[in-house]
Amino acid sequence: MKIKYMFLTILVALVLITIVTISLTSYNSFKKTEASFIGKSLAIMQEDLSETSVQIKTLHDKASSDLIFALQYPPFKEYFSLPETRTENVYNSEGVLQFTPAQRELKTELDEWIDFFQSRFPVEETCLIDTTGQEHTRLVSREIAFDEDLSSEEETAPFFEPSFQLQQGEVHVQYPYMSPDVLRWVFSYTSPVVLDDSSKPSFYHFEMPISFFQELVSEGTPRGRIFVLDNKDLIVADSEQQIDISYKGDPFDEEIELKVNEEKIEDYLPSIDSISTSPGFKAILEDMKAGKKGSGAYNDGGITYYVAYQPLPTFGWSIATIRDYDSLLEGESTLDNLKKNIFIIIIAGLLIGIIAFFWASKTMINPINKLKDASVKISRGNLDIEIDPKLKASKSEIGRLAQAFSVMTKKLKESYEGLEEKVRIKTKELRISNKLKDLFIDIMRHDLLNPAGVVRMNAQTVLMDEKDSKKKESLKLIENSSDRLIKMIENASVFAKLESGEKIDLKRMDLSVVLKEAVEGMTAKAKERGIKIKLDTKGKFPAAVNPLVGNVISNFISNAIKYGSANSEIVVGIKKESSSWRMWVADEGEGIPDKYKKAIFNRFTRLEKEAIKGSGLGLAIAKKIVELHNGKVWVEDNSPKGSVFFAEIPIRSNLKK
Repeated sequence: MKIKYMFLTILVALVLITIVTISLTSYNSFKKTEASFIGKSLAIMQEDLSETSVQIKTLHDKASSDLIFALQYPPFKEYFSLPETRTENVYNSEGVLQFTPAQRELKTELDEWIDFFQSRFPVEETCLIDTTGQEHTRLVSREIAFDEDLSSEEETAPFFEPSFQLQQGEVHVQYPYMSPDVLRWVFSYTSPVVLDDSSKPSFYHFEMPISFFQELVSEGTPRGRIFVLDNKDLIVADSEQQIDISYKGDPFDEEIELKVNEEKIEDYLPSIDSISTSPGFKAILEDMKAGKKGSGAYNDGGITYYVAYQPLPTFGWSIATIRDYDSLLEGESTLDNLKKNIFIIIIAGLLIGIIAFFWASKTMINPINKLKDASVKISRGNLDIEIDPKLKASKSEIGRLAQAFSVMTKKLKESYEGLEEKVRIKTKELRISNKLKDLFIDIMRHDLLNPAGVVRMNAQTVLMDEKDSKKKESLKLIENSSDRLIKMIENASVFAKLESGEKIDLKRMDLSVVLKEAVEGMTAKAKERGIKIKLDTKGKFPAAVNPLVGNVISNFISNAIKYGSANSEIVVGIKKESSSWRMWVADEGEGIPDKYKKAIFNRFTRLEKEAIKGSGLGLAIAKKIVELHNGKVWVEDNSPKGSVFFAEIPIRSNLKK
């Protein structure tokens, strides 16, 4: 049987088993039972919401009733009925409200009464404000404010105008705002002080933090997540997250009142998107903001969530509770039994499928695994393997594959043996070639340096005794040419050895010392042209390098002396750059055109500068040395003129001294 038909047979068998398994369950009964449980759970969720809503309404009603009760205290009317209170407020030179003895006596009684009021209700700030916006008393957390702390600018408060529009016994509840006194987002409840002549000289006001909503929601039923939604898509309270409503700025700022008034509630309350951004959830939110009561479901991250919601009587807010599918059906034994039965049937089907799988493995997959193991051994260089004779004798496609595999292995072995012999011969030839190359370099260096040295020595000897100026000039030219020839031979030898090497020995060195030695070695040469060399190094710069690094800096300094302006300055420095040490030599010469900045590091490439000559290998050698350290070299323009040569090598200081 062909492999594809075997796989198809197994697949069809598994599909049939799955279909039979699913058909054995009472699917329709399950869905009906599930819908019944979901409906029951949603009804319970609505009951939970109603309970929390009643608690919230009770909170507002209690606050309002207590406010009205407090205003029945006679000193409220008595204080604002005093002639001195009914006239204009009196202030001292510092703008502090002044009280007469009669006012002070009644104010003391009011302060004691308000303190008692705060002790029996969760109020943080309470005050009396007249029609001019002047506070006549204020208690914050049961602390009575000093006269000089009473504000005269409360007419700008959001609750000021609505409070004087109320009738006796009416209460205004203000939308949350940041209180400059308690430095938290609060509700405010206000009601006017109405005198016997129906005038309203002031209103009584207290503030309650919106955190009480959070406490009510958190202390509610433990079933599901409950949250209160503002019509601006902000979460006012949430049973699953703590909302910080305290002022985020500096409480000791001199301009705190101005800054508090600029605070935005959306910077404190989390967005409804923190719960879900799914389209289904957005549709439910639209109904909530429309003031509807109901329920719905949405899917987020593969999980189905159910929501029950209803409006609150204050500010157009809504309250909702959310539960996921699993928690919604938690504890429903009938549905659990159906799930268990389905689970048992599925497990039985899986067992049958597993048995079928092992049967397929034995009859088909195991031979393939044997061929796979053979291919792994071949990839590791083992060509002496033998394919199972039973596989090769099979008439199936796997058998033909095993036969082809065996033939391929045999041919690979023959090819490998021939290739191995060729590689051995070529390796031997390459070693001989490298030895001949090194020998040639040594012979060339020895045979060229000897005559060049003899020419220079003889020129120096004759120059010492020669009196004729023209002959001395010619001899000096011969001496200089010999020096350049010797330098070129030395550089060519160094470059050839560096080119033939793939790595160099490294040891732990301080690059600041390397730079210092390079500068000291070139100082005398610099003085001949009146050039000063400045060393810019601070501290130690440990690195794993070859001493040849010193040659790089010396070459940069030598070029700077050659091509720099007379009586100028050369700066040699080093600094850390990410994971590398960056060394540089900056001169004040003519600079290098952009088109030559890369070419000058190639061998036998140089720029002619007046009568200065060179081999064209110095910068190529410097580049090769740095590259053997896995680094790089380059040149940039100096400011205002000249060039800066850079050499950058990795920081590797982990070698032992």
